Amino acid sequence: MAKNNNKKKEEEVGFWKKAGQFFKDSYIETRYKVTWPTKQELRQLTNVVIFVIVLSGLYFGVLDFIFGKIINKIATL
Repeated sequence: MAKNNNKKKEEEVGFWKKAGQFFKDSYIETRYKVTWPTKQELRQLTNVVIFVIVLSGLYFGVLDFIFGKIINKIATL
């Protein structure tokens, strides 16, 4: 029974050690290896995302309106 408790503690220590190493590696990678966009690139990409969201919203809104009218016509037959 004592062996099971020791094994469980070793697994817990191994988990925390691995988790700590993961966060350390993640920090190093984001700090030194990632190329971050400039402010101008960030603004441009943000504008593209907003434009695509608005365009998608309009597209799906029109489709919803059209299909709503069609379903409404079918339902009232």
